[in-house]
Amino acid sequence: MKIKNKYESVIRIRRVKTRDIAQLALLSSQIGHEQSFSVLRRQIRFIKWSRVHAGFVAVDSVGDVVGWAHVFVRYMLYHKPRVELSEIVVDENFRGNGIGKLLVGACERWARERHIELLVVHTNVLRKEAFKFYEKIGYTLAKKTMFFWKEV
Repeated sequence: MKIKNKYESVIRIRRVKTRDIAQLALLSSQIGHEQSFSVLRRQIRFIKWSRVHAGFVAVDSVGDVVGWAHVFVRYMLYHKPRVELSEIVVDENFRGNGIGKLLVGACERWARERHIELLVVHTNVLRKEAFKFYEKIGYTLAKKTMFFWKEV
């Protein structure tokens, strides 16, 4: 799928590749999630070969990655399978141009190809702009929860 943004570059959505590591790291740092190249390399390799994970990137006309998303199938005992959009980021210089919507659309198509009817998104309560974005593209706030973790 392609769109033209305000910079007149054509945006293309494709699957993530190992060669995208540097640009994914840069985009992740824009939202405060610094990650080492070695960890990203391992994660991308896993995602590329997994049947239940997918990574998508938005690429501009010169080949730069200007956004990315990661989804996975989640199986639970008390719910039907669902696809979770676990990560999405669009370059701060390209936000508001429909790139996030294209990435989410690729994730939705991926879910439909697997005959999964529900795509869910978790977002930090501090990311108010994300709430507006998801509502604008048709998502409904289903519940508010607390998130706990423990390193083991």
